[in-house]
Amino acid sequence: MKFVIATGGGGGHFFPALYVAQELKKAGHQVYFVGAFASTQENIRQAGFPFWNLNAKGLNKKSLKSLLEFSGSMLQSILGSLKILKELKPAAVCGFGSYGSFPVVLSAVLLKYPTIIHEQNVVPGRANRVLFSLVNKVGVSFEVTRERFLKGPKTVLTGCPCHLRNGSLTKKAARDSFGLDTNKTTLLVLGGSLGSQGINQKFTEAISLLKKNLDFQVIHLSGKSDFPALNNKYPELGISYRLFDFFDGMEKAYTAADLVISRSGAVTVTELAEFGVPAILIPYPYAGTHQKFNAQILVEAKTAMMVEEKDLTSAKLSEVILAMLANRPDQQIMEKVRANICFEDAAARFVREALALTKL
Repeated sequence: MKFVIATGGGGGHFFPALYVAQELKKAGHQVYFVGAFASTQENIRQAGFPFWNLNAKGLNKKSLKSLLEFSGSMLQSILGSLKILKELKPAAVCGFGSYGSFPVVLSAVLLKYPTIIHEQNVVPGRANRVLFSLVNKVGVSFEVTRERFLKGPKTVLTGCPCHLRNGSLTKKAARDSFGLDTNKTTLLVLGGSLGSQGINQKFTEAISLLKKNLDFQVIHLSGKSDFPALNNKYPELGISYRLFDFFDGMEKAYTAADLVISRSGAVTVTELAEFGVPAILIPYPYAGTHQKFNAQILVEAKTAMMVEEKDLTSAKLSEVILAMLANRPDQQIMEKVRANICFEDAAARFVREALALTKL
């Protein structure tokens, strides 16, 4: 059967969609991506999936010009989606949030194709809030989403498809793979799929303060834009480090880490629970309250501390890093959080729901 995967935006929407696409492909189905793809186009090519890139744009500013641009691009994207879906005649359309998925899923509803969407975050995004009443099925990452925001019989708990830990990979082997000291405290710094200038800046400023109290090494995933500057800066900081603009072996990075400093996208929060790594979470401040609510899941479980970006200074970051390392959650707590949040078959659970729709 043919399935269309509709998504866009950053890695938080795209990578769960990619895991589901790979699960469908493994089962022998044909998969096509339709949405607004920018930095993720190369990932789709490497995975071997055909795709159509729409000219959809998000509504980022409250101005007449922005509203007109958004409306025009959305109309154009809906018309394009209608044409593509009529040609493909998919068995079902699977949406993964963001403005890139909205015109595709809406077009599928208009054409009466079975539709299922996935909400990665605790608090649903605008696209999925609108589509909720129109689609046949909704998969969610967290139980609280089903209880508070997307109530009803069409909502199912699938979990968030993400990187899974390799049971045979040890911390020593993971650190060895980076050429790092196997016995030294290791910090993993990441800012989501595109990196975070705020985290990059404040963390590198905090290094001189941390060195007074901590012998440590760093794995830093900077994103492409900040990589050149950090590549020049790190040799001057006097610590062992590994710096990447993008890294495709997250299971090694998480396994190597004693503590993660990160944004709190839904995929990251799920992966932190999956790999059992404590964290300092700095929610992205320009995504509404999505990341703050995601972070709260781990904060309430006592496996993370949260610092809002408006409060983020190098001194504050140094302070909370030392505090978190001094009061690490024990293994029993980490395993309980993993059991409550992670579904290692999340992609398969979502695929089962999609396949069930084709039999209606």
